[in-house]
Amino acid sequence: HGGELKRKMYADRCVVNCVAPHPWLPILASSGIDSEVKIWNVGENEVGNMDIDDDLTVEGDWRRRMAEAAPNVTPEQGKDRMKRAEIDKQNGNNKVKAKDWNGALICYTEALRELHFVPPNSLQGQERRAIQTACWLNQAHCYLQLSQNENAVKVCDRVLDKDPRNGKALYRKATALGELKEYNKALQEIEKAIRGCPDSQDFIRLKTKLVNQKASHTKQEQSKYAKMFS
Repeated sequence: HGGELKRKMYADRCVVNCVAPHPWLPILASSGIDSEVKIWNVGENEVGNMDIDDDLTVEGDWRRRMAEAAPNVTPEQGKDRMKRAEIDKQNGNNKVKAKDWNGALICYTEALRELHFVPPNSLQGQERRAIQTACWLNQAHCYLQLSQNENAVKVCDRVLDKDPRNGKALYRKATALGELKEYNKALQEIEKAIRGCPDSQDFIRLKTKLVNQKASHTKQEQSKYAKMFS
């Protein structure tokens, strides 16, 4: 338990009224004039440049970056960041049209990097969330096209953490779970989507497909076990 400096971070640029340590973990809580309490941890001693290839496939890199303290910004800085994020998102959309799935993922990741800040007001918070959600959903689409179904589930979960009824996220998560042969979980997700939008033919078709796949998979498993014990 020494006094060695492990990490320096940019914190609040405005008023901080209270800083409190955790009783035994290396974690601090701070609060000021904002509506939220921020939690700060030691994290990694060194954070190098982001490896784009890793960012496309390794969940740990996302957690590392999100653990970094999101900077506070002025309204003008927030506006500039969202403009850059929107450009990156549109570039990603263009790559999706060209079926350049990996290139699109890079663009969406760059957009999300721009959006990693503390919104200075509720309006910018809503605008930031909208772009963020679109990028995550588009990432999920790309991961599905690349058969990276685990990653598709993870980015859909990020959307659903904030918006549990998001139909696109539920649909894409159900699709990914179906590809992973997790049919019960997939059917649970698509049922949620149908409850939110009962007239969606896409949702109904996916449910029918999943029911048929589950039945076929169950039949194959029963046949396999029957041969094993015959």
